[in-house]
Amino acid sequence: MKPLVIGRGFSHKEALNEVLKQKGLVPDTLWAQTNSMIKQVLFHCETGILNHTKAYATTRNFFELVRFDFVIDENVIAWLMEVNLSPNLSSAHTLNNRFMYEQVIFNVLNLVGLSRGTEAGLRYNGNYESIMLVNEHDILVPMPMCNDGTCSECKQQFCQLCKKCQEDDFSFTLKTAFLEFVSRRNFQRLIPPQIDSCSHDHDQLIASKMSHSKTKLKNELMEAWFHEKCCQHSNWCT
Repeated sequence: MKPLVIGRGFSHKEALNEVLKQKGLVPDTLWAQTNSMIKQVLFHCETGILNHTKAYATTRNFFELVRFDFVIDENVIAWLMEVNLSPNLSSAHTLNNRFMYEQVIFNVLNLVGLSRGTEAGLRYNGNYESIMLVNEHDILVPMPMCNDGTCSECKQQFCQLCKKCQEDDFSFTLKTAFLEFVSRRNFQRLIPPQIDSCSHDHDQLIASKMSHSKTKLKNELMEAWFHEKCCQHSNWCT
């Protein structure tokens, strides 16, 4: 991989992809494995993470950067070794990785709003600046239930996607998700998963995602929102 990274300017990921292709292998198979394991770990730990955050007045003021360490065997099967809660991003011992580490740091700070050219976080910006960054037109999606009377009393769970029924906290979550999406640079979203195609069968979509778990409901609302954004523009599908 070193000649590809240093000599030809490939990124580390693209260099690995090229090596796998030269061996007659399909790189996407490897990345599907690692992505699946990352999602499994996050969902498994979700309840524990939420319980730990109850000690704080809000979860809006911090973020977590972790590193998943994998080893790949001769059959190109990925094995998860550990999840590093304090990844070393110093180039002191690996100077060739300097720009990769710096880009990771910059992209993370950009993703969470610390280097977007405005003060961090929507709550700390003035009203006009916040509207400039993201407003209700950016987060509202054309759900038929919002216009056909289904959500006239806001009783159904998915009515949270309608302006009339949307609670302030969930509206803030959608605005944050919008800003994260437009600021993600070369990051990839794993959760909610990539959307292969846009379905306009809203009744079927909602029926498949009804939940009695408050935590799960929030995840499903977010997934439904991304689906509708995908129907608006294909960029949101991935």
